[in-house]
Amino acid sequence: MGRKRKKIDEYPDEWDVVEETQDRDDIPPSFETVAETPESEIDSGTDALSQLAPEDPYRLKQTTKNTHSSVICKLTRICRVPELIEEIKRICVVMKQVQLEGWHLANLHVLRCLKEDKDLPELGQMFFYRCCTASLENVETRDRCTSQPKHPSLHRTCLGYWSGRERVVSYAAESLVNGDGMINEMAKLMKINAGNMIALHFRRRLHQYIRFRYAPKGKIELKYKDTKRLVDSCYRVKMVPELDEDENPTGRMALREWLEIVPWQWQTRDNSAHFVHKLYDMLSWMETFVKDHPTTRGARLYSLLPVATSYQAAYVKLNASTLHGLFARILKEPKVAEFLENELNIVPTKNRTSESQLPFSRKTFQTHRSEILRKVFDVEELRPRIEIL
Repeated sequence: MGRKRKKIDEYPDEWDVVEETQDRDDIPPSFETVAETPESEIDSGTDALSQLAPEDPYRLKQTTKNTHSSVICKLTRICRVPELIEEIKRICVVMKQVQLEGWHLANLHVLRCLKEDKDLPELGQMFFYRCCTASLENVETRDRCTSQPKHPSLHRTCLGYWSGRERVVSYAAESLVNGDGMINEMAKLMKINAGNMIALHFRRRLHQYIRFRYAPKGKIELKYKDTKRLVDSCYRVKMVPELDEDENPTGRMALREWLEIVPWQWQTRDNSAHFVHKLYDMLSWMETFVKDHPTTRGARLYSLLPVATSYQAAYVKLNASTLHGLFARILKEPKVAEFLENELNIVPTKNRTSESQLPFSRKTFQTHRSEILRKVFDVEELRPRIEIL
């Protein structure tokens, strides 16, 4: 049951009407009216302000470098050749699959060379270009039965990769013609990514290896401070060797002798093959450790080179070489040939009727790169317009 509220005199039921205790005219105003400032004082203040030195206007800092702005827009807005847009969409899907298999083949070849104690290839642009092209069906058909391959070691890896790929019945390899320019640009990016992974992740891999490898007896891992001290010692150069009480090299000296080269980032980039060997030694030991201690926190395995695990459409870089390859794939379409002849004065070499006509070749696209790109892609509307008043 609810509790009744007791009535008191402070809260009467009815209010009495009483007379006002104060007249409205007697209430003082909230602000006071003061006398106006004489005009002579205003003029003297204005003269004093005019005598002050004007502040320097804000000016942008002049630099010697050329500044470029990035504009993001849809390709359908600027491309004047609809057939080229559809071809770019198709080639993006194909190039992503080529890159995915190229990374896989590069990792397989590096691991095989390390296990068989063979010389590692130079992780340059041409190595990744060969790995990407080897994933194509037309290249496999051409090189599979070659008796004298140009690169025997890589060819042996490709044979094992092709035979394993045949076991997947539902998989169909891509076949790409006139795509060497796009693969070359992709191989250049793969070289940069591989170098960055080796250089930027080496300290982390070394820290993991020292943490578990040099743990005291009866314990799984080394303390963080001791691990960090050993890792830091690998990045220092000391001419005098560090010896213990028995005049034996300490753990710091053993790590330096094992590394042979100070693992600074610029050193790892210049000696990528050497540090891939060290990464493989650490990975081999970590594989054994993970088998014995699978639930240990931080005991994870890794790949020596980057690996593409997700499949989604990538992008292609459009320059003179890649644009020539795209047009070569759709040159047989009448509208494309008509656009090249009318807008760019480019015709196939066998169809030239005068010397003023340019032959359809990669050299022509590279020589007239700026003119061709501006004709194919209408970017005039994206340029900043300055109105002069």
